[in-house]
Amino acid sequence: MKRKFRLTRSTEFKRVRRSGKSYAHPLIVLIVEVNLQETTRVGVSAGRSIGNAVERNRAKRR
Repeated sequence: MKRKFRLTRSTEFKRVRRSGKSYAHPLIVLIVEVNLQETTRVGVSAGRSIGNAVERNRAKRR
């Protein structure tokens, strides 16, 4: 995915968590914030329950 379509900064993730709406499923939690930009941006965050840093990064890339 190209960089312009990704959330990359921790401040961006914090803003979405603070003002967005969340949808929960046993396997994933989706947090959405409506914006007025022409592109949709996506961020992936993996918790420590997935494993160590190497395993979390591999899971995010798949």
